[in-house]
Amino acid sequence: MSHLADYIGPISTAVWVFPFVALVFTFPYIVSRYHKYGAVLFLRTLLVYSFIFYLLCVYFLGVLPLPSIAEVSKMTGDWAQLVPFHGLQNALAEANFAPGDAASWLRVFSTDSFFYLAANVAMLFPLGIYLRYYFRQNFLQTVRWGFLVSLSIELLQLTGLLFIYPRPYRLFDVDDLITNTLGAALGYLIAPLPMKILPSQERLDRIAYHRGERVSIMRAAVAAGIDWGVCALIAVPVSRLLGVRSGEHILGVYVFSVLVYFILVQYLARGRTLGKALCRVRLVREDGGRPRLWQVAVRCVSLYLILLAAPYVGFQAWNAMIDATGWRFFALGAVAVLCLGLFTAFVFMCFVNMLTRASRLPHERLSRTRNQSTVRRASAPDADGPQ
Repeated sequence: MSHLADYIGPISTAVWVFPFVALVFTFPYIVSRYHKYGAVLFLRTLLVYSFIFYLLCVYFLGVLPLPSIAEVSKMTGDWAQLVPFHGLQNALAEANFAPGDAASWLRVFSTDSFFYLAANVAMLFPLGIYLRYYFRQNFLQTVRWGFLVSLSIELLQLTGLLFIYPRPYRLFDVDDLITNTLGAALGYLIAPLPMKILPSQERLDRIAYHRGERVSIMRAAVAAGIDWGVCALIAVPVSRLLGVRSGEHILGVYVFSVLVYFILVQYLARGRTLGKALCRVRLVREDGGRPRLWQVAVRCVSLYLILLAAPYVGFQAWNAMIDATGWRFFALGAVAVLCLGLFTAFVFMCFVNMLTRASRLPHERLSRTRNQSTVRRASAPDADGPQ
């Protein structure tokens, strides 16, 4: 158990850091999946995130805990151990190994040197499984990646964490390269066992393409999020050029940018925007044809200026009721209830749409438009079940 204590700290740090690293990868990963398949599968997302967490643990085990620079500057030990299988020789020496002594074989397994050799094999063992199952690498490619990952860790140690420290605070050990690479190779050989339980990547592809034929609310929201970001990139420099400083005026410039972008640009681009292009979606009429300008305008105004703006107007009216009296109090109350009720109904309809995948949303009905997927499957039978 004392040996395991050396690994608990780095893994605990990885647990704390992982949510922030995962957040960085989340949006690009979702966009890339939507662009390729038109859908994001839970199992595939779980595999990616578990792989990110695993790599964090691997690298943190290689570099943590971090000593102080003053402490490292006083170190005088060797920088590298370049004798292959030196750790195994130490294990045999510690156990007083004799080929004819059966007890000495068991003593080898209980030595500190053998424990660290086994730990280094185990460290990249999962990498071999990931590479074969998720990344579809062959044996030689897996061995190469295992060696390169191990080498990158050893170089971080040899360079004092990329020369942050005046000298290495951990030993560059050629045995680590050998055992880590061996671990990746063993993981590749064992991978067929979990692969019998998990669905194949080909089947996941079929399921993703099958789901991508329909544009979900989440997919449309991701596309809209990208487009809102584009509008923000437009609105900020425009506001500075116009000398706009107040928050309300900047918001007004942003809203105007949204209207121009989602109405004029989307119409001229035949139902496409940057976000829709990345998520493989386009806006069409109910019959699949190119939408007319009035349809694009009705859709945009009803969604962005009425449905999504309703809670803002409702809360503003609610707050204004504090100082209001007489008929004005009741009028503001009616506006607040109407706006908040409208938004609540819209959220409920979105929830129903996510469950039933059938009902259409108000802005789609008013404009007689819909989002159409542009994803086309390269091959394939329909998926034989959800995942």
